[in-house]
Amino acid sequence: MILQSHCRFAHSSIGAVLSVSVIIAAYNAEAFLAAAIQSCLSQTHPPLEIIVVDDGSTDGTSRIAVSYGSQVRLIRLPKNVGVASSRNIGIAAAKGDWISFLDADDWYLPRKLELQLAAAKTEPSLAMIYGDFIERTIDGTDLNVTACEPNRLREFIQYRCAITICTVLVRRETILLLGGFDPALKVIEDWDLWLRVLHRLQPQEIGCVHEPLAVYRRTEGSLTSKTRDMLNSRLLIANRVEAADQGSFKERLLRRRVRSFIYYDAAIALRHDAAPDYLETMLRSLREWPLPCLVMGRVRYKIALVMLLQRYFGWKLEPHRTQASRRS
Repeated sequence: MILQSHCRFAHSSIGAVLSVSVIIAAYNAEAFLAAAIQSCLSQTHPPLEIIVVDDGSTDGTSRIAVSYGSQVRLIRLPKNVGVASSRNIGIAAAKGDWISFLDADDWYLPRKLELQLAAAKTEPSLAMIYGDFIERTIDGTDLNVTACEPNRLREFIQYRCAITICTVLVRRETILLLGGFDPALKVIEDWDLWLRVLHRLQPQEIGCVHEPLAVYRRTEGSLTSKTRDMLNSRLLIANRVEAADQGSFKERLLRRRVRSFIYYDAAIALRHDAAPDYLETMLRSLREWPLPCLVMGRVRYKIALVMLLQRYFGWKLEPHRTQASRRS
C-alpha cells in the first residue's frame, strides 16, 4: 500500500492537547506483542490510540491484541504484505496528529511520548523528533545508544540508518505528503523514508531528544539473515538519492563514498554468512572509493588483505561486524 495525500506541506497549529497514534506492525509476534502494548499503555502521556496491524500472522498475535479490548485497535490483514505496507495501512487509519512507530519486539520507556511532545510544544516548527535508545543485545546486555545530532544527520544518514524507528515521533501530514513507506523495499524501508523526510524538511523542523526513549531488541533474525536484501535495498536507496541530487562534483564524490561503504559493510556481512562472493564485494568497495574516509578508515585495507590471504592461501578470518550493520 502506497499512501497518497493532496495536503499542502504546512504544519497544523499546536493546541493544548497533542494527539498521538501509535502504530505497531506485527507479524508472528505472539512472544513479544503484550510487552510492546503494555509499554504504550504505561506512557506518562497516553496516546490517543494504539493501532496493531497484524500482517497475516499464523500465531496468536491477533488474539493478544484483542485481549486488550477497546484499548487497542486491531487491523488484521488476510495475508502477509510486509512491514512497509502494514505501517502505511496503520498511518491511513490513524486519527492522531502525530504518529509514533513501534515494532512488536521493541518497547517504549514510560516518558517517551511526554518528552517528545514537550519538545514539540517548545518548538512548534518541529515535524519529526527522534532520540536516544537502549539496545538489548542477544545475550541480554543493555547498551545506551546516543542518537546523531540533527546538524550532522543529513550527511551521516547517507551511510547508515541513523534514526531508530522506535524513537520517532512524526507529524502524520508529513508522512502522508511523502507517500509513507515504500512497499518495494523488503528491508530498511524506514531509512528510505527518513532520507525523503530530510530532503523535504528544513533543519529547524527536525529535533532530537537526548534521553533514552525506547528499547530496541536485537534478535538473531535482525543480524545477517537478510544480507542480500539489505545490499540490494541500500544500493537502490543510494541510487535514488543520487538521481534526486543536482549532480555537483562534491555530491558525486559523496555518492561514490556511500556506495563504497555499502559494499564494504555488505562484504563483511557476507563473510560472516560464509557467502562465496564476500571478496568480490569488498573489491567492489575499493573500486568505488579507494581512499580512506571518515566512516571507512585504513582498517578496510587490512580487512581486504586478510580476505585475499584467506581466499588464496587458506588463512582463517574471524567474523567481523561493523556498527553500520547493527540494524536494518
